[in-house]
Amino acid sequence: MKNKNTVTNVTRAASIFFNRKQHLKALVLLGVSACIALSGTAQAENVHAYNGSFCKNKYGSQAADFTYVDGIRNNTGMYRSIVCPVVVDEFGVTSGTTMVWVHFTDLSATGPGTVYCSLISNRANGRLRQVRSAKLTGSGWFRIPDITVDDKWGSYHMTCSLPKTSVLNTIVIGEKN
Repeated sequence: MKNKNTVTNVTRAASIFFNRKQHLKALVLLGVSACIALSGTAQAENVHAYNGSFCKNKYGSQAADFTYVDGIRNNTGMYRSIVCPVVVDEFGVTSGTTMVWVHFTDLSATGPGTVYCSLISNRANGRLRQVRSAKLTGSGWFRIPDITVDDKWGSYHMTCSLPKTSVLNTIVIGEKN
């Protein structure tokens, strides 16, 4: 009799488990269906994050002033300029950026420095289309205003002026799909 009760209990437990599993499958299917239905009305965003090591010294004579640990680091006691290629890959999107964030770390022992950055949009012929700039004193994230117009064949790059003993760690840029 004990074996019969054990079999009944196992059968009952399996039935409950599979019923719960079926409910879970139904909920997951409903969630995925809702996401697919909503994705047709929502605008997708394409976001890229770049390590500051993508950036390089703006002036060749200053190459020895920088190292590349956790980004690009200015090792001198004075401001140095850098340039960063910012790749956007949505061909034909001319509405600009949806977000531009930069992370900066000030390592100076003599007080916080200020980083200055500009995101530059160029026309297909290389001429300037639009510039957006921002600055931050001390360490942390700061936002550069969005580029609002762009050329179909244009390009972006960013220039920054780094204070003494500081690191540009990360650039995050988004564009519409």
